[in-house]
Amino acid sequence: MPTDASSTPTSLTSPSVSPVPSPTWTISQAVNAFIETLPKKNNYERVVRKFLIFTVGHQLLLNDFSRDQYFSQYAQQHTLGYNITSPIRKFLRFAQQHNIYQVAADPEEQRLPPAANKLILGYISEAKNLRGRGSKKTYINSLNTFFAWLDQQQKPFFFSSVSAYIDHLIDQNKSPFTINLYLSVIKQLAKWVVQARNRLPIDVSADQLESLRDIQYIRGLVYERTYYKESLSEPQREQLRAAIDDPLWRSVISLMSYSGLRTVEIPRLRLGDIDLERKTINVKGKGKHNYELVKLIGASVNDMTIYYQQHINPTQKKTAPLFPTLRTAKQVQDQTRKYLHLAGLSEEGLSPHSLRHTAAQILVDEGVNPVYVQQQLRHATFNVTQVYVRKTLKRKFLSDMEEHQRNRTPNKHG
Repeated sequence: MPTDASSTPTSLTSPSVSPVPSPTWTISQAVNAFIETLPKKNNYERVVRKFLIFTVGHQLLLNDFSRDQYFSQYAQQHTLGYNITSPIRKFLRFAQQHNIYQVAADPEEQRLPPAANKLILGYISEAKNLRGRGSKKTYINSLNTFFAWLDQQQKPFFFSSVSAYIDHLIDQNKSPFTINLYLSVIKQLAKWVVQARNRLPIDVSADQLESLRDIQYIRGLVYERTYYKESLSEPQREQLRAAIDDPLWRSVISLMSYSGLRTVEIPRLRLGDIDLERKTINVKGKGKHNYELVKLIGASVNDMTIYYQQHINPTQKKTAPLFPTLRTAKQVQDQTRKYLHLAGLSEEGLSPHSLRHTAAQILVDEGVNPVYVQQQLRHATFNVTQVYVRKTLKRKFLSDMEEHQRNRTPNKHG
């Protein structure tokens, strides 16, 4: 457990150093970010977490001094081996690259009142729109944060409390997207409480029910959705393909960067989903229930043809996995990051999901009807597709205005 400053041994006082910013990364944030960069996790997470707890407890910076102090203390009780030294040395290199000089202790876990827990668990168990683990985790975290705030403020679950919570989020400089997400989750919970009031494990008064009904009328923040993920240019997309020799992975990357598939959709594909003759692919989308037919576009046609010729047995059942070795979206994400790095494209803002953005952006740039782009990418609303249209128009505006300035004829006044 971390110790306070009064108990810090003088032998662990760090030598004089230049002032550093206050720690903005917690132990868990630093560990999780570091682990994401590793091809294999091994025991790195456990080892690095113990080291960071040590540095927080003794108020040490992340440097060679704290490493040596930790090794010295560890060696008094254990054999100091490569399985301890290597993870910590690699983490310190990672910390230096990301300007992490110090970390803070993880905040204490907030415990919710029993009534709040019952409501959340009851709602999550019955919410039919939450089909994936990720969605459920997002909803649970959003509601936990909300009820922890209610408990801290000693407020009941009422219309006025939700309005005050939205104001609190604004004061905390949360983005409009985040605030609207929290509000949407709270609205859905309130609606469920009203509908399930006769079978809830807690008492809900008539006044509270009326107040919960009114929560639906709280309006979210109005904002223009911006382009929040970078995409590759067309030459960069070709550069990425050229860096991949494996037919399987070249097919996967092409499906995402040309045809616009999500990483989560790749492992779900079956042999019968691909029709090379018609150049179509039947995609099982986010909710795992609905299939949507889209086109194989550009290089994805050729790459899938080569993959079929080299890896697919014509006698296999149509229900067999298209990529048998790929079982999770995380596998796809991890390998995509490696190829982005290999191709020299691991820039800030680029991620595996950026390949899907790349497909959409280049289609719009090439003049494809945005309505068709919406159907190809399977966007729920056209507002999402307009993100790419706005980016194209912005670039065209700047380019045309620059051309206009160059061609402008000066008047007689200069």
